[in-house]
Amino acid sequence: MDPSFHIELPLKEPVAVFTTVLLLLLFAPFLFRKLRVPGIIGLILSGMLIGPNGLGLLERDSSVELFSTIGLLYIMFLAGLELELNEFLANKNQSIAFGFLTFAIPFSLGFLAMNKLFEMNSEASVLIGLMMASYTLVAYPIASRLGIHRHPVVMVVVGGTIVADSLVLILLAVVGQSLSNEGGWLIYARMALSMLLYLFVVFRIFPRIARWFFRSLEGESNLQFIFVLALLFVSGLTAEWAGFEPIIGAFMCGLVLNPMVPKKSDLSHSVEFVGQSLFIPFFLLSVGMLVDLRSLQGDARFWLFLSAFLTLAIGSKWLAAFVYQKIYKKSSEIRDLVFGLSTSHAAATIAVVMLGYESGLVGKEVLNAAIMLIFLSSLIGTIVTDRMGRKIAPTMRVNEENKLGEAVVYRTMVPLSNPSNMSRLLDLAIGIHTNNDLPVVVLSISQSEEQSNSLKDQGRAEASDLLEKAEDYLNKAGIPVERMTRVDLNAAHGIVHSSAELDATDIILGWNERTRAAELLYGTVLQQVLRRCTLNCWVFRQIQPLHLNEDIGVVLAPMSGLESGFVRSVEQLRHLSAHLSSRLHVYGKAQALSDFMRVLPPEERKAVHLVECELGDSVEAMAPDLDANDLIVLMSAREGTLSYKPKLAQMPALLSEAYPKNNIVLLFPEQREANSADSALVPLPTLPDLRIVRSLIGRRSGD
Repeated sequence: MDPSFHIELPLKEPVAVFTTVLLLLLFAPFLFRKLRVPGIIGLILSGMLIGPNGLGLLERDSSVELFSTIGLLYIMFLAGLELELNEFLANKNQSIAFGFLTFAIPFSLGFLAMNKLFEMNSEASVLIGLMMASYTLVAYPIASRLGIHRHPVVMVVVGGTIVADSLVLILLAVVGQSLSNEGGWLIYARMALSMLLYLFVVFRIFPRIARWFFRSLEGESNLQFIFVLALLFVSGLTAEWAGFEPIIGAFMCGLVLNPMVPKKSDLSHSVEFVGQSLFIPFFLLSVGMLVDLRSLQGDARFWLFLSAFLTLAIGSKWLAAFVYQKIYKKSSEIRDLVFGLSTSHAAATIAVVMLGYESGLVGKEVLNAAIMLIFLSSLIGTIVTDRMGRKIAPTMRVNEENKLGEAVVYRTMVPLSNPSNMSRLLDLAIGIHTNNDLPVVVLSISQSEEQSNSLKDQGRAEASDLLEKAEDYLNKAGIPVERMTRVDLNAAHGIVHSSAELDATDIILGWNERTRAAELLYGTVLQQVLRRCTLNCWVFRQIQPLHLNEDIGVVLAPMSGLESGFVRSVEQLRHLSAHLSSRLHVYGKAQALSDFMRVLPPEERKAVHLVECELGDSVEAMAPDLDANDLIVLMSAREGTLSYKPKLAQMPALLSEAYPKNNIVLLFPEQREANSADSALVPLPTLPDLRIVRSLIGRRSGD
């Protein structure tokens, strides 16, 4: 060891800097949890401690600013990525209204206070008003951790962010142009053109690139993750070129990728893990490093501005939440949650105050007061969000369980035999899985009449390897797995008896277009399962990755609402729609459509598109609404059931021919007697119409 070795502060060596940060990220949450301080506040305080204005361990240099910028963009990106698009669209009017309120009220009060009371000129007053109007979703990770990020009011606040911050940043760009003496209508026309061009690139070109990439690299999760990061920063850079802040581009990128990254997937888990574990904590540390406690000993003007900023920023944001509460008749807890989420000032505030400081419109005391505002507003916002979130989260979970009815006891079973379609069947299982506490059962069946011991051993080894891969695939999506291997006379016999032993509610089977000679005599596996099993049966034909599907077209059999499994099937389709961030288009007769809507929660009905038509006309009726990127679900029926019609036997072939590039699901709702736990093996009064299943098989040679 070099005897001259000594530690110089602040640390400069990259390894030492990164080690210090990682140790803080590792131990700070434990310490502050013991002190009952929210983790976000703990990280901000840690940044104050190690920063240049604290112990001086680290400088807020270019490397810290780099990771800080990434963390800020990540917060906005996750807000767009995790947004429940269907519920957001159902509440879009509230988002626009709240975004306008939380911009207009703080901006007006801030402008008037600075212009009239502090006698600032118009440009400086506009900048301070914009600083009051902006807000950053610093407390959003708390909402995500508490599980309330999908609450409608949280989505309203997230949607309001893009409205308010867009107005702030557009006006900031206008002020910047006027300060540079480059004003004029040509400049503003160029800004408007840049905005339109940027929106076209983001919402037209980016989705095409993303779909091509995900389709070409299906299963390559590492490359998909790198692509997501690359698109995030390309979007931010493109926004900057267009004259906007990169945070707008990050949010837009999240919206674009929202339908393509399922909530329960390896990719989604990787994206969230990296952000929550590294980038976002780095941003919070950097916010703390901005705080200069020595400024508290500053002159009277600093304290005057700080008092005014806190009163204006906190008071006006609370007033906006109060007006929103009164207009939409919300509870006081909802009002305070809205206030907590929308009161933190960070990203746009920094941009605004730095423009004013560098242009000479505001002095050092305003800059220091703005930095203290960032810290204190983030402190208040996170504390309020944490307290209100803990009150709202339990009621939200109870409401969700009530909406799902029997969904809390659903158990899905996926028989596997072919490694090539394993991930496809498991993707559907993930999409309809409604309770993370219950495992998905993956089943492998070996037939008992294997020819030799060597073949049996080989079969067991292949089955074990397949189930191990399936378990790993589901675990990455955060879903527990139960593995089961069974030796039986044949696959259908094993599936039926295993479903009864496990008390399964759903069986997912692949769409098999090949038929062996023995099956011509005894029927396919699907035919045999439908004959003897009354559970929900999902038959899946996947042409492209399921997560790339945009909308879901559902064809209802006439009188399907009278089936015993109808409610469960609709609930699972609703869950699949939320998982894929897809809009539902439902086709059927008036009574079937009415029954379908009756199952949905009132707040979700606005987003559903209904088309009244006869069963035979549904293929043509779907054409204007669906394209090759949409999923088609036929809610079929077994022969002899209430909703069965002979036309159903022809529908799979018609759909397959009319939509050769679409993913298609045949759903046979359960026929179990109410409250009967032992009816899984009870045959129906009549056998299912084999024409329905044979239409899946297609034209066979020699038929």
